Amino acid sequence: MTYSWAKHSQNRILLALNTDDQIALSNYLEPVTFAARTELVIPNEPIRNVYFIEKGLVSVMAGARKGAVEVTSVGREGMLGLPVILGQAQTPFRARVQLPITALRMNADDLRTVMATRPAVHAALISYAHAVLVEIADTAFSACSLTIVQRLARFLLKLSDRVGESDIPITHDYLGEALGCRRAGVTAAIHLLEGVHAVRSARKILTVTDRDKLLHLSRGHHESGASH
Repeated sequence: MTYSWAKHSQNRILLALNTDDQIALSNYLEPVTFAARTELVIPNEPIRNVYFIEKGLVSVMAGARKGAVEVTSVGREGMLGLPVILGQAQTPFRARVQLPITALRMNADDLRTVMATRPAVHAALISYAHAVLVEIADTAFSACSLTIVQRLARFLLKLSDRVGESDIPITHDYLGEALGCRRAGVTAAIHLLEGVHAVRSARKILTVTDRDKLLHLSRGHHESGASH
């Protein structure tokens, strides 16, 4: 595709690159869209493409389909294809579209070529990979040290950043998968957040109404990770 994508791109990795690197990448990028529940990465199969997300949300899941738990998610802040950045050809995790996405798709071998020939692109992607690993570690720490309400506050802040909106079209079932808890626990936590006017809940939509309250409840854990 042409370099004109850069004028309209919402992807933070691509926008942070210099003009020469953006032009080099534009030769390999293809606009695509995917509906919710589309699987973009299958466990233990070769990763053929990576995706720079423009809009929407992709979940990276561990475990079998039934009872799977979200390890991390990818929105406009990043890309799907972390193993390729780290020199791997496959992953034990599954990637599934959670909210319909628009993205820029790139062949994995083409990305390897660009990383080998353009050090700034390689450095930017390694920096993103490190941020994701920091976030995953912080999520593990939060799971052991924070209450469900605090973890939900942290998670909603992250989601709001990644989809770029205060209105987040998600279900209680998805929140249970992401937080690794029962749906009843998620519902109770949402009611508590509504009680302090931090969020507003409607059918399949949660609206962040007070980010400062959510940040206070999350005990600052939102400050680290790939959203920044």
